[in-house]
This record gives sequence, structure tokens and C-alpha cells, in this order.
Amino acid sequence: MFSKKGKVYIRDWIYTNIRKHMEMIQYNEDYVFLLKYECFVKGKIEKIKINNIENFLFWDNKNVKYKDVSEFINKNYDIEKINFDNIFTNRCGICLTDLCQLRCNYCAFSSCDSGDTIDINNIRSYVLYFFKKIKIFNMVNKTNKGVQFYFAGGGEPTYKWDIFQQTICFIRNCEKKYKIKATIGLTTNGILNESQRKFIIDSVDYVLISFDGTNFFQNKNRKTFMGKGSFDIVDKTLCFFDKYNFNYEIRSTIWLDDFVNIKDMYLFINERYKNYISWSFGCVMPRGRATKSHLVNKNIDISKIYLDLQEYVMKNNLKTNFSFMKFKSYKVDYICGTSYGLHPWLLPSGKIITCLDGGDKSPVIGKVSNGRIDFVEYNDYIANVYLKKRRDCIKCFAFSHCGSGCPLNNLDDESIKNEKYECEMIKKYWRMVYDKLLENHSFINFELERKEIEETELLFVKERK
Repeated sequence: MFSKKGKVYIRDWIYTNIRKHMEMIQYNEDYVFLLKYECFVKGKIEKIKINNIENFLFWDNKNVKYKDVSEFINKNYDIEKINFDNIFTNRCGICLTDLCQLRCNYCAFSSCDSGDTIDINNIRSYVLYFFKKIKIFNMVNKTNKGVQFYFAGGGEPTYKWDIFQQTICFIRNCEKKYKIKATIGLTTNGILNESQRKFIIDSVDYVLISFDGTNFFQNKNRKTFMGKGSFDIVDKTLCFFDKYNFNYEIRSTIWLDDFVNIKDMYLFINERYKNYISWSFGCVMPRGRATKSHLVNKNIDISKIYLDLQEYVMKNNLKTNFSFMKFKSYKVDYICGTSYGLHPWLLPSGKIITCLDGGDKSPVIGKVSNGRIDFVEYNDYIANVYLKKRRDCIKCFAFSHCGSGCPLNNLDDESIKNEKYECEMIKKYWRMVYDKLLENHSFINFELERKEIEETELLFVKERK
């Protein structure tokens, strides 16, 4: 029943006996893991009466900030009949244009040099709506909430520089007028000149730069509309921000076959740029120009490759400020930040949607036209998919790391095919991490803490502070 060290149950035995053991545990509404694999219990251990059990692996969730969000949403919203006017949020996104200087070979939006760009008057109406709504909220509730504006999209936000610059200046003017703190974020391809870089440093709070790891992969994947590589100009942008110690992050999108090169990418970025906040990377998704591609490739062991990189970095005492988007280095509960109208996006067409990545599949919650903003009742079917997926996933031992994942992975056959592969990949990775924890008592952001409850020694998994 036990391993030689007496610390881990055999998985099959645990799985067949989990119901009996759950009945012996009293718990409240926090989330913990029971045992090593496949055993997830909703509740915090308060009392244990189990005979002949030496060691368990638990999650210590005293610092969990959120309860089950699906439960909260069900109590507060009818997700089949929503009006955004009845929802408070101080986070909003703006996609200024469909246009872009680059022709990335995996672009989910197939961005090019044709498409819509939103009128500045419509942008102003959208921005004013949030400032006025938050102003009223603060007055009624005697709070001091700020507002967050984020610029991203299928097109490059800075492509229409005059529109981008006018919008930023308008937000800063509203900030002074309404006495509401505005935080501005930007995702950019880095195709900027020196004066544009200076403006961003002076006017934007933080930036995420899309850069694919090394000069080779940047030039291979992210070519200009003339078919030339884009490394030289993006490198100048990165070095400029680095020189002035600006708040910038780097994000890479990696074809699955290139994932074996993430160590080289890490070393290149770590040696060339010194002041970036973090480097994150993800795999190409089957959308836009990459529609015919898919993530499934059983010859590429992403879990092991990423774990090997983590061990290499820790062994050599290098920067650990990197992450693979599928493997969270912390515990999560609620991973979808766009459903339920919590992060609306204004599109170049004037439509307002719940999820930028969802594109045409995202619910339309309103529209801005001729300087007028109107909201409509909508069915948040992406939220419905998310809630259903959470109910299906909640007993999985990896639930606290993926939160059931992105709901867009369950909207069509191609995405579902990838989602199943990703799910197994995530579970495989965390099984390996747990093995490392049990062997070394600490690994990446986690450590084990021994506690004794009713003469039974338990191993609690804690996030490092």
C-alpha cells in the first residue's frame, strides 16, 4: 500500500478508496488536495480520524483569496440574460486597429494592412463611460478605485500612432479631471522609433513586448510585410526600455517543434536584456494563420523540457522570472479574466465584446457609434462553457493549477483536440513537480511543511512568500 519511504499511497488504491476517506474528514469551503494523485477535496482539513495512515500531501490554503467563482456567478448573475450596465468593472481593453506592420506566421487574427481603425470620438465615449461610472461608484461607496486601460489586439495598437497618442493623452486628461488614477498597459510588437519609445516611457505604465526568444526565431516567425526579419528594430526597442529601466515584459509564441529550444531562448534573453520584469511563453494555437496547425505532437515532451529548464536555472542560480503559460507557478482558482463582462474589449469596428481572444465567437455586449455608447442584453455562452468545464474538472488533482483552463479550448472540434492534449500535458507536469517536492521538500515556488494532526504526520504544500 505504501512506497518504501511510507510517504505515498499507490494511486489505484487511493482512487478506489477515496469516497471512504472523504467521509472521515470534516472540512469547510476552502480547497485542499487529499493524498498525492487524482484526489481533490473541497474543504480545509479540521479533523482527521483515519487509522494506519502515515503521510499525506495537502494544500495549505489559509491565504486563498477567492472562493469558487462559478458559485458566486450563479448567485449574482443570470448568464443567459446580462446587461453590462448592471456590472461593475474597472478594467477595460481597447483594440484600436486591425492593421499591423508584421505578418507573423501564427497570427490568430491574420492581421495585415487592411481592416478597421476605430474613430477617436468613439474611443473617447468608451473611455468617458468608465471614468464616469467609477466616479459615481466611488462617491456612493466612499471608495477610491482607479481604472485600468489595456491596449492590445489582432492589429498593432501603435500602428495608427496618431490615434494611439491621442487616446493616451485623453485618458491622462480624464485622470486629472475626475481625480481617478488610471493605469495604462500596452502589448506591442516593438516596431517603434525613438520618439515613440520615449512617449511610451513617459505616458504608459507597463508594456508587454512580443519577441520570439532569439534573433533567429524572431526573424523566422515575425517578418515584416516586405518579408524581412524584424529582430533589429525590436531589439532596439527592448534595449531602449532596458536602458531606462522601464516596466516591460517579454512574451514569446513558440511553434511546438521549436519548443526544444527554450533553453537557448532563455539564455539569449537573460544575457542580452537585464531589466525586464519577466519572460513568458506559450505555444502556437490553431487560429488565424495557424488554423491548419495543432498542438498535438506526442514526440515533443513539453512537460519534461520545461522541467529541465527550471532545474537548470535553479542549479545555476539564474533568474527564475520566466513562465510557460500552461504551467502556472502558483495556485489559481479563477483563470478566465474576460467572461461575465469583467474585462470588456472595444474593437476597431465599434463593437464591445467580452473576450478579445474569442474574436467572432465572443458575445457582443454593446457598440459605440457616432460617439454614442449602447449596451444590449446578451447570453454569455463562453461563461456557460467555462462553468460546465469547471464542474467537470473540479475533482482533478491539477485543478488548482489550471482552474479548468481557457473556455475557448472547448468551442470547436480542433480546439477540443488540443485541449485534451494540453490537459494531459499539465497533469503530467504537476505529477513530476510533486515527485520533486516529495524528494527534495522544495521546488520552484513551492515547499513542503510537516504538520502533525492527531498523531498523523501530514505534508502540506505551500507557496513560497
